[in-house]
Amino acid sequence: MNLATSFYPTIQFMIFEINGAQTVINDVLKSALYNPSKNKKSDIEIFRLNSHGVLVGNY
Repeated sequence: MNLATSFYPTIQFMIFEINGAQTVINDVLKSALYNPSKNKKSDIEIFRLNSHGVLVGNY
């Protein structure tokens, strides 16, 4: 079996147009995507939008 001919990497992406302030959009996405740990080691919440996708502003 030749892996060079049987491996086909793919990528999937979606684009959504969202109107609003970037901080408000980030807060809404955080509430939908972020699930805090039950066994926290600190009180600091870490939410990284780039681990779920990319938010590009309209300039």
